Amino acid sequence: MARQGRNVERFERLARELAQGVSINDAMLAAGYSATSAKRGVIRHYSDWISPTAHPVVAAKLAEIRAHASEGASITLQDIVAQFGEAYTMAKEDRNHNAMIQATMGQAKVLGLMVEKRKNPLKPLSQMSEEELSILVGETPGDSAAVHGRPWGGGVCGRERGRPV
Repeated sequence: MARQGRNVERFERLARELAQGVSINDAMLAAGYSATSAKRGVIRHYSDWISPTAHPVVAAKLAEIRAHASEGASITLQDIVAQFGEAYTMAKEDRNHNAMIQATMGQAKVLGLMVEKRKNPLKPLSQMSEEELSILVGETPGDSAAVHGRPWGGGVCGRERGRPV
């Protein structure tokens, strides 16, 4: 019974170390496994050798730790909107009109009511030169199909290579 209790403590320590982002080898060493076992990165489960994260006790404890950690870390859209609302109220009390506008704009962006405009750095295709169009489609300037007199493309047909068609 003492050995089983020792293993449970070891499994829990291993799960805590893995949850902190430590490598499997380092987590095993910290949990009290031998250097040889840590180097292999496997632990014994009945008659098999398995990855520590596949062990049922370790996997369950690791899931429990991660679930507990994610409870406090989740921020919802409602939380963000509420924070912008608080910022707006504080700015209004301070009579800071710029901050009020920023808070309102932040809420609008988060809620998807406003989209930031981004300027397109490209000119319309009708205003581009042949060289710019060639670069845009990935050809080297002056190597387009039209330059070679082949409207179907820049390839060479079999007859031009000396092969019968």
